[in-house]
Amino acid sequence: MSNKRKPSKPPLKKRTEARAILWNSNSPWARTGYGAQTAQAITRLQAAGHKVAVSSNYGLEGTTLDWLGIRQYPRGFDLHSNDVVPANYHAWRHEHSRLDALLITLYDVYIFKGSQWDDVEQIASWVPIDHSPVPPDVAAWCRRPNVTPIAMSRFGEAMLNNAGIDCLYVPHAIEKIFKPTESINAGGKDLTGREFMGIP
Repeated sequence: MSNKRKPSKPPLKKRTEARAILWNSNSPWARTGYGAQTAQAITRLQAAGHKVAVSSNYGLEGTTLDWLGIRQYPRGFDLHSNDVVPANYHAWRHEHSRLDALLITLYDVYIFKGSQWDDVEQIASWVPIDHSPVPPDVAAWCRRPNVTPIAMSRFGEAMLNNAGIDCLYVPHAIEKIFKPTESINAGGKDLTGREFMGIP
């Protein structure tokens, strides 16, 4: 008997109309992987015509500001901002009430706690999975009826599928940092990555 389940919720559909998107992760200027991914993703979402704001869980304290024309909400008192992210979502949604709203999280999801998350209609969680099997708290979040999990690696996709959880797949890609390179110069010689590392 297969442990896969039938889809219980429709996946996020490709849309052509603008949405009101609240992004929850590190601030876009934070010198972290999440910060770099946030900067890249939110500027592209904005360029595609969406109304985008960021609810920071790291990198901004005590004030709201704009960064490249994108609203930045500060972190809350709760260590992972459980106290403010849903409230920021509702404020952003209200400010853009003509648009469908979406909350996108880019962070470990086991930290999201509390009934306040039940009132957020649509959440897309770009979720890191680095365990086998998927930890119970992560699986519980990804199974919520208002959450569409997005795996950031093929491993994560496989682990979610093994747990019977349907997900989308969008790989992380920081183009200005990680990019294909034919060769590097080391010790005055141009070497391929394999040559540099001594791999046949």
